[in-house]
Amino acid sequence: MKDKFQQITQKSYDQIAGQFSYSRNYVWSDLQVFLEYVNDGDDVLDLGAGNGRMVEFLQDKAVNYLGVDSSRELIKQAKQKFPKFKFQVKDALKINYRNKFDVVIATAVLNHFADEKSRIVVLKNIYRSLKPGGDLLMSNWNMWNEKNPKGMRKFEKMKKELNDENFFDKFGVKKSEIDTGDVLTVWGEDSVLYYHAFTIEELKELCEKVGFKVVKNYYSLRGVKSTKLKGDNLILVGKKWEK
Repeated sequence: MKDKFQQITQKSYDQIAGQFSYSRNYVWSDLQVFLEYVNDGDDVLDLGAGNGRMVEFLQDKAVNYLGVDSSRELIKQAKQKFPKFKFQVKDALKINYRNKFDVVIATAVLNHFADEKSRIVVLKNIYRSLKPGGDLLMSNWNMWNEKNPKGMRKFEKMKKELNDENFFDKFGVKKSEIDTGDVLTVWGEDSVLYYHAFTIEELKELCEKVGFKVVKNYYSLRGVKSTKLKGDNLILVGKKWEK
């Protein structure tokens, strides 16, 4: 059943690629901390590259960049915007690199996977992709933020107000298919995106389960450490143990 959410989300990203790309034309200040972990000459994998906005974020670093995303339409946008950089259509569940990258950036990727098994697969793939001593630089949208217009509070209110039929008409899934921590958002008229509402404790546990040493893990608001109810993003830096 959970695969259904991933299929819906991938289809929606293709549908809203233009609109979504326009809304992602700069890099959030919450991500500035990542630059501390990127050095000239690094091999960098941008997992969930979307429209390639991280290229501009890394413009002062002389890195070997590869951007991948499961959305063909977003990769098309990325190639148009940054024709000198390499982009590929790839699914995070299926990437198969080994000890290839110094850094893997995963911005708003893991929260689109609707079950723990899939999240573990993605994290294992990232871990395998990194060179020993390499870094995972990960952010996830904080759906617990009390002011998030598409967050948990808004979704739970909507879930109570809509009857079963109207809920299905809006989101394409039944209320009974929604688990604790699941959030569905609507972009445009009818494009649905799935998000899992992570906590920093949950993310840390998942990353450590696959072998990462978590060196940073916090809620962030405009680049400053914040709280679960006020932070815009969850920021995590995980290091692959040297072997």
